[in-house]
Amino acid sequence: MTRWVNTTQRVTGKKCISYWLPANKNGTMAIMKHLGEDCRHDTQADVSKIMWVVVRNPFSRIYSCWYNKVKIKSTFLPDLRSVFKPGDPFDVFVDWIAKQPDDRTTDNHWISQTANMRLANFKPNRILRFETLHDDWNLLADIVGLDKPLKPHNCTRTNLLDHSEHVDSYTESLRTKVLCRYQMDFEQFGYPDSP
Repeated sequence: MTRWVNTTQRVTGKKCISYWLPANKNGTMAIMKHLGEDCRHDTQADVSKIMWVVVRNPFSRIYSCWYNKVKIKSTFLPDLRSVFKPGDPFDVFVDWIAKQPDDRTTDNHWISQTANMRLANFKPNRILRFETLHDDWNLLADIVGLDKPLKPHNCTRTNLLDHSEHVDSYTESLRTKVLCRYQMDFEQFGYPDSP
């Protein structure tokens, strides 16, 4: 499976350099494509600079991961074949996720966002939220000096889902499992304890 790696990126703006720690299922590909030449791999972040991450509500992040990597056959992660069949139900995925460690052996798609930062020794001083990414991006872009507005991020089916479809997928048992598995994310980023 894809394993955790330190993927700190140096982002060069007109006003300053900043550093970003990408995380899967948080708009990473859209941001990397958008930044293009202004974004370069750099494992030696200068901590005196702006350090930023994009975080996402764990309930929607895990639902998106299941939808894109298990439910839809065309995007099924090949390494998951020993665990799932394409199209396996959401509850089976959450049961499995709940038992996964939060360390360097964990796949980038479901490692907790707090563990991702801890393992990279990355201490952000700016946190952007996936749910308000365009507004948050505009504030960051002004500070760093990025003149391109962020294009709509990854308009896949999971990012366009009716909120009720996502919420209705969570039974009380599944909600509790995700809350326990991603407890630090909920606490650190102040997300509500229900989808």
